[in-house]
Amino acid sequence: MWLPPDMTDCVVFLSVQHEGRWRYGGTAFFLGVPSETENGHYSYLVTAKHNVTKAGRLSQLHVRVNKRDGNSDNIPICEEWTFSEKEASDVAVIPFCPEISIYQYKTLMTDFCATDDLLKEKHVGVGEDLVVVGLFTEMHGSKDTLNKRSC
Repeated sequence: MWLPPDMTDCVVFLSVQHEGRWRYGGTAFFLGVPSETENGHYSYLVTAKHNVTKAGRLSQLHVRVNKRDGNSDNIPICEEWTFSEKEASDVAVIPFCPEISIYQYKTLMTDFCATDDLLKEKHVGVGEDLVVVGLFTEMHGSKDTLNKRSC
């Protein structure tokens, strides 16, 4: 399967400051939902619910976003996450749109996501190969700096 080369720009690390250092314990991705807004979509950050609840036991959750100058910021998440009403659904979503002139990221639009109709049309079912985009071992950027925005 062909994947756009900048797909990893949709993914960011989740971080907390614990015992005097940054700890990275999960990832999230940017998802865009089409709208009539100036940039043509609403931007959300999506992750697993367990990432949010686990981080909350240590300290305030941050999102590590690469900057266009090669550095990065750990931006505090000040708003409340939205969780699915279904207990078995491990999803957390929050509106999130860092300043695009400062930060280097891409938004994955909903038309790139699988739908029930598309899965049926392509005969995708249990046991099929999956493609997962994440940041597993390498951290892009050269510095960890705390964004000065206060909550």
